[in-house]
Amino acid sequence: TLANLEDLGIRGAAQGADLAFLMATPESADLEAEEICSGLANKPFVAVSPSSVLRRLCERDDIDYVDLMSRTCDQLVRDLDLDVLVLAHSARSGRSEGRMNDLPVCRDIAATVRNKDRVIVVDRSVAPATLRAIIGRSEVLLTSRFHAMISALATCTPMVVLGWSHKYEEVLDSFGLGEWVRGHQGVSASVLADSTVSAMRQRQEISDQIAGHLVNARLEAGVSLDALARVASCSAGFGIPVSSRPEDLSEVIESGMCIACGACAHADPSIELELDDEKQIFQPTHAGNALAAAVCPAIEVDYAGLEARRFPFAESSPFGVIRSVMLAQSMD
Repeated sequence: TLANLEDLGIRGAAQGADLAFLMATPESADLEAEEICSGLANKPFVAVSPSSVLRRLCERDDIDYVDLMSRTCDQLVRDLDLDVLVLAHSARSGRSEGRMNDLPVCRDIAATVRNKDRVIVVDRSVAPATLRAIIGRSEVLLTSRFHAMISALATCTPMVVLGWSHKYEEVLDSFGLGEWVRGHQGVSASVLADSTVSAMRQRQEISDQIAGHLVNARLEAGVSLDALARVASCSAGFGIPVSSRPEDLSEVIESGMCIACGACAHADPSIELELDDEKQIFQPTHAGNALAAAVCPAIEVDYAGLEARRFPFAESSPFGVIRSVMLAQSMD
């Protein structure tokens, strides 16, 4: 998409990850997920999230998508000796099958499998956060739904994707996991099942691989929110900030809140940092202008938002997120 915008001559665009990376999983979602999975008696399970969109695309190519998925589920039960939980990631209860309703295709798969006692369908609409919590509880996910894949990445869950678009592979490539995408044309149940088994056996390796890229994905997802925030803070489309930011750094200098980060010197080249002989700290040579004030962390920082984005799963204390405390002493 970014390349297409650049080809059109549109400048100022930045690449952002899917906003769903930022979705939180509240305790209520975990409790509901636990209730839904209670029929599995807390045993390990494989999650499968089919797609009505892919079913229609397969029909055009004379591929029986339901048969493909049901045979895959049966082989997973046989090879792994695990139950399979079939989830409709997009669901519209009481409606016929459509591009945003996977319930009918889930039911058709469940009706076709041989191991009916071990392939269980969640036959209702479930909230997105609960779906994510369920996927996070699974050993591995087999999916044809994009945001089910995102939930697997957000919970560091190994996955195999039966995709139909470039978007699946592009996202997984950013995690170094593009090899786990399979195209629907020419794929067989044995290939899907074998790939899912392999992903499960490499569970820890894949989970670690995801974790290593997840922080950056969340930061990229925040790009869209940052852009919206900038637009929302402008008046009448003229790019004039409505906020009551100071016109310069005079208050920061007078209060001793400068931390000598140097951001102001980049925004206002007339500023230099110099050592104050009395305070023995570096600070700006003068108060600068509004541009310098706009980048100063001593004036306005959304610390709670920054913390939530940088450390999404960490416990926050009254002093923020603390991973460890080091104590040292200098003898001179």
